[in-house]
Amino acid sequence: MDWKKAKTLMIYVFIFIDLFLLSFIYIRNKDRVDNFDIEPILENHDIKIDAEIPKSITTDILELNYKVFTDDEIMYKFFDSPLVKSTPESSTFKEGDKSLILLNNKQIIYVDKPEKTDTKIETQEDAVNFALEFLKERGLDFNLKVQRISEADGKLYTVEFEEVEPESGLFLEDAFAIVYLNENGITGLKYQAFSGINKLDGKISIRDPKRKLLKIIRDPLAKGRTIVDVSVNYYFNPSNLPSVENIDKITSGLANLALRVTLDNGAIIQID
Repeated sequence: MDWKKAKTLMIYVFIFIDLFLLSFIYIRNKDRVDNFDIEPILENHDIKIDAEIPKSITTDILELNYKVFTDDEIMYKFFDSPLVKSTPESSTFKEGDKSLILLNNKQIIYVDKPEKTDTKIETQEDAVNFALEFLKERGLDFNLKVQRISEADGKLYTVEFEEVEPESGLFLEDAFAIVYLNENGITGLKYQAFSGINKLDGKISIRDPKRKLLKIIRDPLAKGRTIVDVSVNYYFNPSNLPSVENIDKITSGLANLALRVTLDNGAIIQID
């Protein structure tokens, strides 16, 4: 072998060794970063954790479109012949004991005083079934999942649904149906939903959930609380959009992946 070929071979060998060493150092340092103990860091900021932290995730990019209602749709779904008052920001409907406010054509706040009937709501299961039937009759039941049920005085119930992306099962924030009931029926509803979920080209990821969770240190709601659940959801926050004068008027946009952190008092914090 002549000197020129030997020199070229040595250069290739040194390059290979350098790449191997760099890869080894990167993997070793990454392992150190990923495996740090988060509990003492949180405790130093008066936050405890009693939950598993999810692994990194890569999933589809979604464009979300809020369900937008017209006054005619609201009248058809909830009333017979109501009195209606409308402004650019809201519409108010009133008929007997029933009233409804439609905010920015996308959020429903409904109140009623149901009359006594032979059918009584006596258990949490009754409340869930009654709430689902109420939503289904009005075409408001798509992609909903029961998130929590609460009961007060044995006769008052709150059933909270959240919308999920059908394929991944991830929650879509901020879409919900909160149904209030007494033993006679529905006493109230808060509702906001996405009617269109468009899957776009490309992927989005959360690559280091543990490090992202450290952002909760800056949130005053977490002080003195215990983290009881950490999961991943889609999060559409109109306030993140550039040059938006009125975020309440926004009806569509791209969703980010966010950590959904539940505290021991039921509060949910989104970390995107």
